[in-house]
Amino acid sequence: MARGKKAKALERAVGIDVSAKTLHVAIRGLKELLEFENTAKGHKKLGRVLTKRGQSARVVLESTGTYHLDLALFLDSLKDCQVMVANPRTTKAFHSAQSQRAKTDGVDARSLAEFAFRMPFTAWVRPSKEALQLRSVARYRNQLVVQKTRLTNQLHAVEATDSTDAWIIEEQQSQIQDVERRIKRAEAEMERQAKGQPELWTQVERFMTVPGVGLNTAIQVASEFMLLDRTMTSKEITAWAGLDPKPRQSGTSVRGNNAISKRGSSRMRLMLFMPALVAVRGDTPFRALHRRITERTGTKMKGVIAVMRKLLTVLWSMYRNESAYDPDKASPRREFVHAT
Repeated sequence: MARGKKAKALERAVGIDVSAKTLHVAIRGLKELLEFENTAKGHKKLGRVLTKRGQSARVVLESTGTYHLDLALFLDSLKDCQVMVANPRTTKAFHSAQSQRAKTDGVDARSLAEFAFRMPFTAWVRPSKEALQLRSVARYRNQLVVQKTRLTNQLHAVEATDSTDAWIIEEQQSQIQDVERRIKRAEAEMERQAKGQPELWTQVERFMTVPGVGLNTAIQVASEFMLLDRTMTSKEITAWAGLDPKPRQSGTSVRGNNAISKRGSSRMRLMLFMPALVAVRGDTPFRALHRRITERTGTKMKGVIAVMRKLLTVLWSMYRNESAYDPDKASPRREFVHAT
């Protein structure tokens, strides 16, 4: 019996394969594979289908980092719907046990529906209101930083020519100053909210002991980690951030250098970029790692990406285990080399 909301006699097993733009939905016993947009409008359409004529649904979807959260939040709000966010390792093992070789969106959705019917169901624990609020403020702050960068680049462009009127330059300078004020306000709010959650603030203080990680980065990373499955491995968290390897090859011959996939959280990659640059300046294990990768490849950026990946796995280990920073875990080992 599922935990959480009381199951109904007409409860159906449902599997949803989630991607950035599309939801492929399989309902056990229904041959047709349904498809919806991964948007608020698409979520509402899906909800109406799942609860049609008083039916209830037991839904399983995989943890996909940024793409599944809004859907899980919506489905969990429906009284006739139960949600399980499964670890991809578990569903992959189940998929293999069924002797499934094909891997398409439809096959994955049907496998998840079968998983919902046959396997023990663990109801998803909805993140706290405070966690969601902090993440929204942190993401708003990042949007402002991107906006400031764009405006700064525009200012450089107009200042480079003598034909630009002085008032245009003043207008753009004023816009940049306004964005800077909003960034400071968002950062102050992030700190206030983080301090209001003692366990989170303890984690933030631990993160700040890692070379290159300051207050704002620590809060932002913690706000993203709070919404993830703590059982995720270092390999899985690397894939979640899009820092996992993506080999380029054709047939038996490799065509070009390896690259990172960039199929995960672009926000996390943005959060880690500046801390990685700072971390390689001091006498730290991260500097040694950067130097080793740079000397091997002849490209400094490859060394920076290696440091970003190492920072991510170190921070994730600290979060999972609630442990202090251990420099030995940041020591350079064999690292995947990517192409920029």
